[in-house]
Amino acid sequence: MKILALLFISISLSLTAQENKNIEFDSKILSETRSISIHIPESYATSEKSYPVIYSLDGEYTRFALNGTIDYYSFWDKIPECIVVSINQNYLDTVKNIYKRWIDCSYSWDSGFPKNKGVIFKDFISDELIPFIDSSYRTTNFRTIVGHSLTANYINYFLLDDKPVFTGYVAISPYYASNGLDSLKTIIENLKTPIFYYVASGENDLSGHIKSVKEFDKQFAKIENENFVYEMFEMGNNEATHSTIFPIALPKAIEHLFSLYGSINKTEFKRLLKFEDKIEYLKHRYRRIEDIYGNKIEIREDDLNSVSYAITKKKQWDQLKQIAKLTIEIYPDSWLGYWTLGEYEEKMGHFDLALKQFELGFSKLGNDTFNISDFQEDIDRVKSKMK
Repeated sequence: MKILALLFISISLSLTAQENKNIEFDSKILSETRSISIHIPESYATSEKSYPVIYSLDGEYTRFALNGTIDYYSFWDKIPECIVVSINQNYLDTVKNIYKRWIDCSYSWDSGFPKNKGVIFKDFISDELIPFIDSSYRTTNFRTIVGHSLTANYINYFLLDDKPVFTGYVAISPYYASNGLDSLKTIIENLKTPIFYYVASGENDLSGHIKSVKEFDKQFAKIENENFVYEMFEMGNNEATHSTIFPIALPKAIEHLFSLYGSINKTEFKRLLKFEDKIEYLKHRYRRIEDIYGNKIEIREDDLNSVSYAITKKKQWDQLKQIAKLTIEIYPDSWLGYWTLGEYEEKMGHFDLALKQFELGFSKLGNDTFNISDFQEDIDRVKSKMK
């Protein structure tokens, strides 16, 4: 019986870990029931951490590309795992005989701002759905909203609030209500906290949408405010249409949203070289990840290695010793910190101490190390200096 009980628990946890919930949400604000899909990260059932949340409009079809992209990127630690909340809108309103998305996201062409149910649908998301998700799941304050076409224009209205509930905005193939863009531009020019914004249109998109995105980019790309982290999708010969641009542009949009989360890349490495205190740069980088995304993560071994390399290039030997000790403190079972400390001791002419660290690091190399001869060369070099 104990075996059966344990088996049942194991199966239950497995199912919960990869759960996709479809709920019928009774909204008091909208005075109707709305269908919501919730994609829960694989680790949710077995961890205590909190997760960023991505809200997707046009949920019936956007969730397929979004859920898969989020899971793929988080698997490779390019982004944190996220909860995805998708709101269904592509069904017929039997009273008004039009699709729900047109009612939800209705706006005045003259003013450029929401009207009628377009006003209260925004309240539904901000004041009802988000509090429900935050009270039901472990969430961080990093929220993103994603829209396509009509709903891509609608996401801008959340930026007009005094305290926007979203930090990330993904507008794919929007046709912007141009009369409302001046107010949006003024707000963005005066942002005091980071906002991530990504916009895209396809090469073979609807002509009006292509033009709208280009005009938007002309105005907003030149805004000089470091808190406005902006990017427009650019991929030559993408041949994307109005419907296919969503899954094509989405990976780049996700990379942009979490551009500060991943490991140090080539572009950032060049910037790192210019900083005098490279260790403080690294620590500040991870504090910023926690501040923005709400995720406290250990400094990655790859980033420690990148900083060590930058320090070596600039011959900042005191910092090399510090980064070596920090690496050993965080990853005591890895070869990296000991090898870095060995390099420092060799530079100082302490060949006996260098050899000791190299040999200690060598003992921690895995059986799958393919370039083991390179490590042996370092050891042999130090031994030759001791003769």
